[in-house]
Amino acid sequence: MLSFNQLLESSGVPPDQTRMVRHQSKRGPLGKSPTDLWRAQDGTFEQYQNLQSEKEFSVGDYVASFVPGPSGETVFVGLYRVLDMGKVEDPAVTCPIGGISAIDHFIYTMERLDALDEYNGRLVIDWGKAFIAWNQWAGRQPKAIVEIRAHVTEPPFPGHIHFISTIQALADVPATWKSNLTNARGVYLLVSKKTGQQYVGSAVGSEGFWGRWMAYAHDGHGGNELMKLTADSDYQVSILEVAASSASESEILRLEALWMRKLTTTTNGLNNKPGKRTKKGIA
Repeated sequence: MLSFNQLLESSGVPPDQTRMVRHQSKRGPLGKSPTDLWRAQDGTFEQYQNLQSEKEFSVGDYVASFVPGPSGETVFVGLYRVLDMGKVEDPAVTCPIGGISAIDHFIYTMERLDALDEYNGRLVIDWGKAFIAWNQWAGRQPKAIVEIRAHVTEPPFPGHIHFISTIQALADVPATWKSNLTNARGVYLLVSKKTGQQYVGSAVGSEGFWGRWMAYAHDGHGGNELMKLTADSDYQVSILEVAASSASESEILRLEALWMRKLTTTTNGLNNKPGKRTKKGIA
């Protein structure tokens, strides 16, 4: 199987001088993730990459950049060379994801190289399980190429009923997917990735499924008492039923209670009694 290092070598780029950077799955206070910035193609991705709170690169390093895809896959998005390094002195310089001042951060000047440009947005590698190790030397960590896609396209929304993701991976879904999930309400299912226990919930607010799921992304439990006890790091999320646009909150709650009975999640899962309210919403 072809490795990413072999691809680097074939383009005259030494793996031992190449940093492989997988930008983390996160959507910041400004509502954007690194994947969103790359899709925008307006320079904000490079601005984000060039600002680092720690000294991550050295002058002369090559930087192979990757972002997470909608399913958590690792997608190559560009090759760079570090030309210069300094410190941010102007407090007006801000992070395009966090929105806060980057004063005293390291700031890099990088040139974008056209080597491997044909693979931007198309090449998918196996990063391995250690996603927390976001910055690795290519020469020490060879990665297998698992796919080279025919085209660079934003994957189409699969439809509400066919949508499956995880709470952590929501940060990487395309903006059109987020819009679809924001504009729909109904009943959803969470499944603990650690124990397999299920939780049936309802999205009744103005921001639909997306708004409700962001509560779990924020604190891991969304206010549900039983989920607090599991201390799980992530949940699979899917939609059981989409409510009519005219449906009232009480109608959606009745659907939620029905699904709780069908899946027995109040006795064998993570649900409290149907309709019980918590400080953050429906339990």
